[in-house]
Amino acid sequence: MRAVTVYGFLIDDQGKQIQIPSKRTIKDIEQLGGVVVAGSAETVDESELREDGRYLPKHEKVEAADKAAH
Repeated sequence: MRAVTVYGFLIDDQGKQIQIPSKRTIKDIEQLGGVVVAGSAETVDESELREDGRYLPKHEKVEAADKAAH
């Protein structure tokens, strides 16, 4: 498999910068008009990306599973 680097990012939401819980590649962040969060780089296997290109950090996966269970 291939390693890719993903980053946390901010997007503009009605004039406020909000951080998205998933991570994406620089290319995807640029296409969304987002801003990379400094120091948020993480190298993951490409197979860990969802179909839409998002990567959910491990702690986010646990929280999402907890919410689905309740």
